[in-house]
Amino acid sequence: MAAPKLRTNESGAVLVLALVFMVAAALMVVPLAGYATSNLGNTYNLGVNRDVLTAADSIMDDAIESVRYSMTQGRPDFTSPPGSCSVTVPALAEGSSGTQYPIQVTCEGYPLTSTNPGCTPTTQPGCAFTDSTASREVVFFAKSGGSTIVQAVVEYWDFLPSCTSNCVATGYATKIVSWSVTPANG
Repeated sequence: MAAPKLRTNESGAVLVLALVFMVAAALMVVPLAGYATSNLGNTYNLGVNRDVLTAADSIMDDAIESVRYSMTQGRPDFTSPPGSCSVTVPALAEGSSGTQYPIQVTCEGYPLTSTNPGCTPTTQPGCAFTDSTASREVVFFAKSGGSTIVQAVVEYWDFLPSCTSNCVATGYATKIVSWSVTPANG
């Protein structure tokens, strides 16, 4: 009996290599497509977050100005309850894209004392006066969805320095002591 002759024809081998290549490419495309989809979603969320922060920043500027020229706003010696403050700002704030967002702004006034020089406005508001001649300090909170996204500590001067008569000049100077921003999505 004669030994079987080995086949030396390689026809069809290219088909096997092509199938292996296609399966490997398909296995790589699936995770890459998921990665691309995830990045598109993150880009969108980042844009919305930036837009909300722009709206909050804008409305916070409005709130600071609305309190500036009212000498009684945020002054514990003029308001009841002490330090109360009311802010008049629009119900909706516009982001850079033109979208309107519901941003609520509140404020609180604090006594003009500096009992603990090591404290910071975010841990103990009211103690951060950087200039003893300031008339009042007001802390503003811009909230979106119940979370504070921008907090500002502002000092106001309502009396002219080195003045002996007719010294009232409500809001003649304003100083932003701190401006804290937290991403809108936490």
